Amino acid sequence: MQSLGAAFVVNTGDEDVTIREVAVVNPRSVALHEAYAIPEGGEWYTIGGPIPPRNVDVGAVEAWDRRQPAEGTVIRPGETWQVVQSVTVLSDKDAAFDSLRIDYEVGGKNMYGVNKTRMRAAGNADACG
Repeated sequence: MQSLGAAFVVNTGDEDVTIREVAVVNPRSVALHEAYAIPEGGEWYTIGGPIPPRNVDVGAVEAWDRRQPAEGTVIRPGETWQVVQSVTVLSDKDAAFDSLRIDYEVGGKNMYGVNKTRMRAAGNADACG
């Protein structure tokens, strides 16, 4: 399992934002696991890194310790959070998704944002090792 989808969410408004759901758009040969939210105040999670992180990646370990489930996270005005989607690649062929989608609520209205994080694992690459 790896952190293959990520977005930085900045609340520039004057009301709380509550994350309702995190998903990837147009997934192909990937399994989605829990999405996490990491508040500012230290290191950010390493994109592409394993979940849970290895101890050699001190920054990711520190960020992992501050994580919480993304769904239900409240982002207050002026705060920045990193949202990380954990993914497992299921195929030795091509696996991909087009972007990360975050559904959220603000002021009683349901809204969503889509970032430009695209992931592709080419199955035709040379074998490692």
